[in-house]
Amino acid sequence: MQSGDMKNGMRQRLALVLAFLGIVLLLAGAVWRYGYAQGIDQLAARGQADLALAGDRLVGQLQRYRDLAVTMADHPHVRDVLAGTNTGDVDALLLEVADKSATLDLLVLDLEGRVAAAAQGALDRKLAAQPHVQRALRGALGWGHGPALPLTDRAFFHAAPVFAEDGGVQGVVLVVTDLNGIDYNWRGTNPAAFFTDSDGVVYISNRTEILFWQRPEGEAGLVTPEGAQPPSAPPTSVPMRSGSWVGGAIFRARRCI
Repeated sequence: MQSGDMKNGMRQRLALVLAFLGIVLLLAGAVWRYGYAQGIDQLAARGQADLALAGDRLVGQLQRYRDLAVTMADHPHVRDVLAGTNTGDVDALLLEVADKSATLDLLVLDLEGRVAAAAQGALDRKLAAQPHVQRALRGALGWGHGPALPLTDRAFFHAAPVFAEDGGVQGVVLVVTDLNGIDYNWRGTNPAAFFTDSDGVVYISNRTEILFWQRPEGEAGLVTPEGAQPPSAPPTSVPMRSGSWVGGAIFRARRCI
């Protein structure tokens, strides 16, 4: 009897110990889960704040170039050169304005998209076929991004319509902004952030090594322009997405950790 009672007592104590350990593990798991969730929420909130600041900074830097396009579209010399009545050196005027505003190039286009005057005038692309130029020719402010070779491989374009006295469009003022000058002061700052266009291509970033990499839809990381995974793991982003209006175009902003 005593042996049986001892065995029952041992089993009861063992069951109590196991139950206690189970409760401790359960509580520890709950505390870890709560702490993990709180950390993720704080990280997400900080990421949202960083994205908002980066987006506002980019918008502010590009805003002045949009304003420049609108302002120059009302300049009397611009209207005169499109009307064929200008007697001054409009190219020199545009070059002076471009130098003072740190603009890469400043062009005046006629209704056919031909260059009537320009600060540099060395762009290779067919300007008349560009969507932002076509939009401006319809009387609205146009914008876009792409290469501006041979001047730069990353540019942002603002196209403002020039209206004649009768209210019709008589041409376009095109402001070309070098994006290398926009994100130059960001490079090396923390946290790492990048902006992608509608195709998922990294077009603006404070990390030059990931420019022109692409983020496939639904994927967590980036791939190189050749479509291959980079040799080292690319920066991953917080699971969030933020859109910032940049001169009318939406860039997706991402904060990397």
